[in-house]
Amino acid sequence: MMALLVVFLGSIAVLNFERTSHDALIESPEDALWWALATVTGVGYGDFYPVTSGGRVVGAFTMILGLALFAILASLLTAWFLAPQEAAQDQELESIRGCLSDIELHLKDLSSRVSLLSLTVDRPVSSNEQADLQLSEMITLLREMKEFHEHSLEATNPADTETSRAMEDASDVASHMAAAAASKTANV
Repeated sequence: MMALLVVFLGSIAVLNFERTSHDALIESPEDALWWALATVTGVGYGDFYPVTSGGRVVGAFTMILGLALFAILASLLTAWFLAPQEAAQDQELESIRGCLSDIELHLKDLSSRVSLLSLTVDRPVSSNEQADLQLSEMITLLREMKEFHEHSLEATNPADTETSRAMEDASDVASHMAAAAASKTANV
């Protein structure tokens, strides 16, 4: 619609300027429409062109507006083609955020359990039964941490997340606690 307006207004304006010149190549409304259409599309056959200063100014504006209209059309088409892809990426991003949220909650749970176990490891054990219970809890926690770590590796890129580093630190602490509990069990 806008392109047609530019073509019609450009052809009327150039015809008004060119009618006054004896050397004009654009002498009729049909010539003016043909020139405006060729100019707006960027083709510019060269069979018709303005010879007056006013006609050339109209020609320059017609060219600029024609290029702007085609740039707008190209950007609208590009946005239309890319919209489904962006929607899919947004859904994937939301899925990743949800998974990371789950991982963070699980990590907090594991960290609090490691903290509780570290408090019990530092206390003296009065019986083999208590030592076995502590060791069993540590082994269970280590298994859960390993499963959690494997799950987090599947869900995220470990090089890009602090979750993986925190998970490795918690695993080291748990291993240390298990070794300490095993040595206390041997001493009891």
